[in-house]
Amino acid sequence: MFNRMMHDIVFQGPVNSLENTVPACASQGGGGDWQRPAASVIMTLPVPRPRSPIMLGTKWIFPALLLACLLAGCKGRSGPVANVPGDPPTQEKPSLKLRLPANVKVVAGRSVSFEIEALRNGCQGSVVLTLDDLPSQIRASVPAIHASENKTTIGLSAELNSIASVQIVRVTARLGEIQTQTDLRLATVLVDETRQAQAVEYLAGLGGRFTYDPQLPGRPVVAADLGGCRLAQADLTPLADLAQLRVLELQNTGVGDAGLKPLASLPHLQVLRLDGSRVTDAGLKPLENLKQLQELYLPDCTQVGDLGLLPLAGHQNLVCLDLAGTQVSDAGLAFVKHLQGLQLLSLRGTRVSDLGLATLRDLKALVSLRLGDLPISDSGLAHLQPLVKLRWLYLGGTRISDAGLEKLRTFKELSELDLGRTGITGQGLSKLGDLERLQTLSLAGCSRLTAAGMAGIRDLTLLQRLDLSGSALDDRGLSELKDLIYLNRLRLDGCQNLTSAGWVHLKGLIRLEWLSLRRTSIQDNDLNHLGGLQRLRFLDLTGTPVTSRGLTALTRSLPRLDVVR
Repeated sequence: MFNRMMHDIVFQGPVNSLENTVPACASQGGGGDWQRPAASVIMTLPVPRPRSPIMLGTKWIFPALLLACLLAGCKGRSGPVANVPGDPPTQEKPSLKLRLPANVKVVAGRSVSFEIEALRNGCQGSVVLTLDDLPSQIRASVPAIHASENKTTIGLSAELNSIASVQIVRVTARLGEIQTQTDLRLATVLVDETRQAQAVEYLAGLGGRFTYDPQLPGRPVVAADLGGCRLAQADLTPLADLAQLRVLELQNTGVGDAGLKPLASLPHLQVLRLDGSRVTDAGLKPLENLKQLQELYLPDCTQVGDLGLLPLAGHQNLVCLDLAGTQVSDAGLAFVKHLQGLQLLSLRGTRVSDLGLATLRDLKALVSLRLGDLPISDSGLAHLQPLVKLRWLYLGGTRISDAGLEKLRTFKELSELDLGRTGITGQGLSKLGDLERLQTLSLAGCSRLTAAGMAGIRDLTLLQRLDLSGSALDDRGLSELKDLIYLNRLRLDGCQNLTSAGWVHLKGLIRLEWLSLRRTSIQDNDLNHLGGLQRLRFLDLTGTPVTSRGLTALTRSLPRLDVVR
């Protein structure tokens, strides 16, 4: 995986190239000088990048490596020595070369060692090595290179998280001492070869994406996104090695029960997405160990039923539960009613009835409740009245009527309400006047909505977003919107009863920023009523008779308008 290049530290004579020198000591024989060897450095430092390293930690530390080389056996001359007749004059240049690796692979959680080699040229003395200034948790073992040896190994304890640096080189010989500063670095390539790294490498091969937390020891993986990957036949056992995982996304992967078994080993998991998976009730059993779970998404898990909720019975940290499109019925809600901290609950498209809604009355922390496409009626709404903290309520596609809207008056905090595709005629809209904080209302698909009924919408003076798509809205009904002065988003898609006489009522909605008129009968001339809406930034005219000529005139008045046709 790594290039094991070597770097050399070379000590050799002569001394005249040194900038920092000290006077020579007297020889043992007295008199005469010793020619001091020079200290020079030959070292380049490319730090190779591993194929898939997980760099541990974010702070590099630079411990100093102090090399004290006691060259007691170096060949030198003690005073003047006469040449042997016939021999050419010679001058010995003893040298010592220390070779150390360019890279030291440091594996998280394990000890590490690297080798230093002594290449001798006339210097047979011992080389003593010391390693200083290490972090307090790091211990080093630094044996000497004895006169009879050529190499030694320096060992460091586990969890080194630094680049070792050779900063001071000190050479001491029998006849003198030289000293010089160097700037050598022994680079440590930090590689996590723990089971976490192996798991990441495997899961990344399946298309996974990961998030690390550099503030935690070991820089663990805290989020894994495998959404959309094909995992139906994949072995997800390595998930268990991501012990610090907080968020796991497995939506639209086709994962089944076997793929969820490793979840039992993820006690810190807080968010789990299983949207559209093939998991069954039995496959959710590992969730009983996830006591820190806060958000669980199971929409469109069509094989999950009532018993699948049993492992959640004691999860008091759960704040969000999405069961839309599952087989959960009234019986399953018996396991949900004990989740007192639950704030967001979606039961859209499940088998829950009016009777089942009675089990939700104790979930006083609920702020969002999705009950769309359920066979619930006005009597079911009565069970929800204790939920006074509700801010988002979705009742689209249910059987509620104008009479049932009376039950909504207790939700004083309600800011978003979906009544789309219900049987209301509009007579009940006047009963929503007490919802003073209501900002978003959907009446899409309300085919029985009458002009007279639209009069009740005038009391919703703070309304900002309104959806009337596919409703029976006519020109007279559109005129009732003129008092909604804060309205900034309006959708009228498919309102076939609107004519040129009705479009004029849009000109008073001066705060409109977003308007969708898809599949309506609006004409070029009708666009003149929109020319004064200076805040309008988006207009959807898909499927209308409007021509380029009409648009040219409109965009002259509203040059920043983005039009979709």
